[in-house]
Amino acid sequence: MTDNQDQKERSFKQADIRLLILQCLSRQPGYMANQQVLLFALNELGHGIGHDLLYVELAWLQQVANVLVERIVGEMHVAQLNNDGLDVAIGKRMIPGIRYPLPFELIKK
Repeated sequence: MTDNQDQKERSFKQADIRLLILQCLSRQPGYMANQQVLLFALNELGHGIGHDLLYVELAWLQQVANVLVERIVGEMHVAQLNNDGLDVAIGKRMIPGIRYPLPFELIKK
């Protein structure tokens, strides 16, 4: 695999993880979840990542895309979806770096 293909694969994986985080949060009470819930959901959806990578993606979603709020309670990270994040999760808004949902993935609200 070439470096260019490798980079494209990493970029797609990041964009997919970001969308899945937003969609997971959109299904939670209060649109929020802690790190363990998010890690479990990502693992079930084929992305077995660790805490460090999750924290990187949560920070990106908060700082770059401004689609969620992240808090640290003790040692637990808690993410909460904001209105912009919900719009991305349900396909009403596109943000570069977050995969756009496919038609069958669109969440019915």
